[in-house]
Amino acid sequence: MLAPDGPTKGAALGTPGRMRPSRLRYAATAADSYGGDVPKHADGGLTPGLALQVVLPPYELDALAERVATLLHRDEGFLDANGAAEYLGLTRKAIYALVERRKLPHHRPAGRLLFDRAALRAWVEGDR
Repeated sequence: MLAPDGPTKGAALGTPGRMRPSRLRYAATAADSYGGDVPKHADGGLTPGLALQVVLPPYELDALAERVATLLHRDEGFLDANGAAEYLGLTRKAIYALVERRKLPHHRPAGRLLFDRAALRAWVEGDR
């Protein structure tokens, strides 16, 4: 059985301060996984791919799920024409042509052309 010696930093879950240590344990020992014969590499190390199970209390699991959802849906801000072209895999000229024909969602605060990533993604997915 493998368990951390002390408290872990909450930064791993995106929360400040210290958190209670999570208990880590092998789902099965190497010997159990391979019927008693543990395969070795040529350099003498164990074969990679052993299963590791992380046991988290419900409050830590909820915090982890929230953090993952936040990272997957985070807004990286607005893109300029070059950024939009790179994001969509188009040329800058194509971006300007789509804007001129009012086909591409955009904003023009103070004359600067900006694109919202979420709006571009929706446009690509067909919510035009």
